[in-house]
Amino acid sequence: MEDLEWLEVFGRFGADAVLVAAAVACGVRLLKCTLLKDRGGALFTALLPFALGVVLFAGLQCILHPSLDYLAEHIGNILYRGFTAGCLSTLFGAFLSRFTGKKTLSGKEAVVRELLTGLAAGDALDALAVEVAACVSEEYSDEDVSKVEKALRAFAEGNAAADAEEGGESAEGTQNTAEGADAGTAADLKALAELIVQTLRTAAV
Repeated sequence: MEDLEWLEVFGRFGADAVLVAAAVACGVRLLKCTLLKDRGGALFTALLPFALGVVLFAGLQCILHPSLDYLAEHIGNILYRGFTAGCLSTLFGAFLSRFTGKKTLSGKEAVVRELLTGLAAGDALDALAVEVAACVSEEYSDEDVSKVEKALRAFAEGNAAADAEEGGESAEGTQNTAEGADAGTAADLKALAELIVQTLRTAAV
């Protein structure tokens, strides 16, 4: 995706969402470098900009429209616009960091990498982002979610097996560790897969 196309994507969201997204992008960067450095699961890290987007956008609407009737009537739209602000903040982060790895990523791959920063790092993150982005078609279907979930699960199981092997566990212990890690993260990986597909659908990158 060319720089001009990125600017066109940003322009679709509206000035209020752009303002919130910029604040969220800065906040998320700060948190990842301080309080959340080496902490928090992959799903929590991926959800953070969307949660902040909803909270800050709702707060902005409360300031601009201090009326309970207005807020109650438009709650659905406020939540949706807050989510899109989270998407836009992810796009900001992807735009700023897409050249930080050794491999230059496409816009789609950069967005996926931004959402996977809690799951991998470095070259492994770049490779996983490319693999996951390839699983998502322009239909953004349930099948795409399943493909992404399968790729994430394979990555998680591979990491669990490698960690167990480095720890000197037996082959049986390694298998049990991988299965336990899979059971413990299956719901998170499914939710993360759905978030990735939904973000790419909303951003249409």
